[in-house]
Amino acid sequence: MKLSMLATGVLAATSLLAAPAASAQDCDGDDGYRLIAESTYPLGVPASAVLETPGSHQAFLLLSLEEGPSRSPFGRLCVGPLLAPPFPISVRDGRQRFDCGVPCSDVFLGKTFFLQFVAISTERPEQLGRSNQVSIQFRDSGCGEKCPSEAISDEFGPDESRHAWSTQCIGHEFVFDRHEPRSFEELGDGTARLRGTLVDEDDSDDRWLVDVHFFDRVDAGDPPPEGSPKKELHPSAYVENGGPVDPRTWHYYVRTEGTITGLGDNDGCTIQISRDGPAFQVGVGANGKNVRYGASGWLDQLIDCRGEEPFECKGDFNLNLDDDCR
Repeated sequence: MKLSMLATGVLAATSLLAAPAASAQDCDGDDGYRLIAESTYPLGVPASAVLETPGSHQAFLLLSLEEGPSRSPFGRLCVGPLLAPPFPISVRDGRQRFDCGVPCSDVFLGKTFFLQFVAISTERPEQLGRSNQVSIQFRDSGCGEKCPSEAISDEFGPDESRHAWSTQCIGHEFVFDRHEPRSFEELGDGTARLRGTLVDEDDSDDRWLVDVHFFDRVDAGDPPPEGSPKKELHPSAYVENGGPVDPRTWHYYVRTEGTITGLGDNDGCTIQISRDGPAFQVGVGANGKNVRYGASGWLDQLIDCRGEEPFECKGDFNLNLDDDCR
C-alpha cells in the first residue's frame, strides 16, 4: 500500500512538472523495460499491449497526444502532457498483457496517441524504470450500430433470393419487419448483437423475434477462422478478377449463440442457434448476395415447438448493413 501511494504521488508530480520540449530523442527506454503494441488498431475492438520489466513491478501507463520529451521526477519522458491520470498496471514475473476496450467513436480517428510506462520494483522500491515510447492510431472498422435488412441478389449474386433469414425445415424466407426496431451492433469488447423481428413477406402472422450474440471477433489482417471466408458471389465480384470485393478486408466472429422466438402463429416455439461451418463474416460483399456492406452466417438450429419433440435443421443469415434505417 505504501509503495502504491508513493508511486501515485510521484506520478502526480510527473504530470505537474512536465515541460514539453521541441522533439523526442533517445526514446528506447531503460534496459529491461519494454512496451510492445501494434501501430494501428480498429475501432470497437479491444486494443492489446504487453509490458515487460526486469521482475515484478508496479507500472503506470502514460498516454498523451503529443511527443515529448518532458521532464519528471523519473527523468526525461518521451510523452508530452498527459491526457489522463497514469493508469496503474501490476506486472508480475516480468511480463503483463494489458487489454483496453476502445469505444466505437470517430473522436479517435485522425489522431496519434503516444504511450510510455514508468515502473517501480515491488521488491526494491528504489529501482525505477522507463519504457520505450510507442505511437498508435485507430482506423475505421465499420463498428457501431448498423441497420440490418434482407440481402437482395444483384448481378454478382448466385441466385435471385431476397432474405435476411432462411431456414430449411420451416421452408420460408424471412425479412426484417420495418415497423419494428432492428439493429446490428458491434461493441468494443469484440462481440456483436443482432436484434429485430423477422416476418414472412407473404404471411404477416408468420413472425419471429431474433436476438443473437456473436463472440470472439477476428479482425481484418489476422488469419481468418477455419473454413472462412465463404465466397458465394460470382468470381468476377472479387478483386483477383477485377471486382470490388476484397475478402481480406472482412472481419469475423468465431462463435454464434442466440434465440429466435416465435411470435404470432409461431407463439410457443423457440429456436436455439449456433455456428455451422464458416464463421459469421462482415464486410463489403460478405453477405454473399451483393457487393454492398453486409454480413452472413450459417446456422445449426434446434427447434422446440409447443411440447413436440425438438428437432434440428440448418439455416443462414444474409444481411445488408446500412448506417441507418431510413
